[in-house]
Amino acid sequence: MARADGVEQESKKGSKKMLIILLILVLVILGVAGFIVFKFVLAPKDMTVQDGIDINVDAADTGGEVVANRRNAPTAAGVTVSLESFVVNLTDPAGNRYLKLALAVEVPEDNIELQAEIDKRIPMIRDIVIASLSAKTYEEISTSQGKVFMKQELVRRINSILTSGRLNDVYITEFVVQ
Repeated sequence: MARADGVEQESKKGSKKMLIILLILVLVILGVAGFIVFKFVLAPKDMTVQDGIDINVDAADTGGEVVANRRNAPTAAGVTVSLESFVVNLTDPAGNRYLKLALAVEVPEDNIELQAEIDKRIPMIRDIVIASLSAKTYEEISTSQGKVFMKQELVRRINSILTSGRLNDVYITEFVVQ
């Protein structure tokens, strides 16, 4: 009888060790799975820089297309047209944040028709800027990446109303949030 009790105790010890090993294995697998889900699904997308090109990895704002902007690449000089300052209320639950912003738009130097069209469409351009900015929250525009997205959206929306050509870029010349 003593021998049977010893075998039974060893069997219980072995099953406890096996249970602990299985539990540790399950925890490791869950940890790895959690990391993968966070890294590839939940983590905020960021701008990646490759060979002097900024590639927008999170293309949700651009309708699913990847936007690439040349950084520090020489471009043909354009003519800038300064717009009057904008003061807009930001989307804020308390309703007490506003943005004061001044912009300049760059048009190709050789496209005189586009320069004239910009001058004629200043009210429409101001409307686009005000509508776009008043829909933004402080969190969306406070980071440098947020400002890049904001500028890309403004260029895209302004270009959608132009018939004589396309803007090269939009430059922020004043930016104050209060």
